Amino acid sequence: MIRRCVDPLRAALTGVTLEARLDAAFFQKEILGWLDRHGIEFAVKVPMWNWLGIKQAINSARYRHHHSGTLSSRRFSVFIDSWGQLLELVVIRHKISDKVAAKKYVQLDLPTPDDGIFEYSVLYTNKPLRADHLWEFYNGRAAMEHQIAELKGEFGFDAIPTHHYQGNSAYQHLSGLAYNLVRNFQVDTRLARVRPRTVSRTNLFSFSSLATLRFEWIAAAGRLVNRSGAQVLKLCNNARRRERFQSIAYNL
Repeated sequence: MIRRCVDPLRAALTGVTLEARLDAAFFQKEILGWLDRHGIEFAVKVPMWNWLGIKQAINSARYRHHHSGTLSSRRFSVFIDSWGQLLELVVIRHKISDKVAAKKYVQLDLPTPDDGIFEYSVLYTNKPLRADHLWEFYNGRAAMEHQIAELKGEFGFDAIPTHHYQGNSAYQHLSGLAYNLVRNFQVDTRLARVRPRTVSRTNLFSFSSLATLRFEWIAAAGRLVNRSGAQVLKLCNNARRRERFQSIAYNL
């Protein structure tokens, strides 16, 4: 699946560096080795499996580099026997609460305090990034959750309308096409605003959701009236909506 995604991107975007952000399920020697050999920069979450020896390495850390009041990091090397390989990992300690009695999470064997004040993450990467920028880059993958939520909520992607695979497949393709059409429309008509470049590497543009577009200029109150024997659609004289319509028409 990864190869099928990479090959057309390589053909379409010659000379562009490809980047991947992967959760812990992709922490596999074959996958990471393939990405590295093909020049794809990646950051992957490292699972806290006991056989990796990561928890012991974190517990033995005597110092950390403090990037801010809530974020600190530590680099360390772990030799993974089953891989026969030495990996340099980055452990991120994120302060999530100042309350001593804060909610406890499931990372029970990590360094004390394990009282809900700190949250630990371990990342492995082939990117030359400092630890706090690596943390921001990896967390940028969460932007896709908003896109998935809109795809499901506004475009009905999570519906199963028929009892047939072909029908459901066609429905999901149409849902995806509609989503892309609305995004493309915003770029073409300059409704989408260019976002500032950040380490987190999210969208190039700031898009409005379909719900916002519908509210702002699709669902406009109006009425059909007869004028000189012709039917005319009259809208209320809203200056901002008129400006938006004229701008869209001009860019189209």
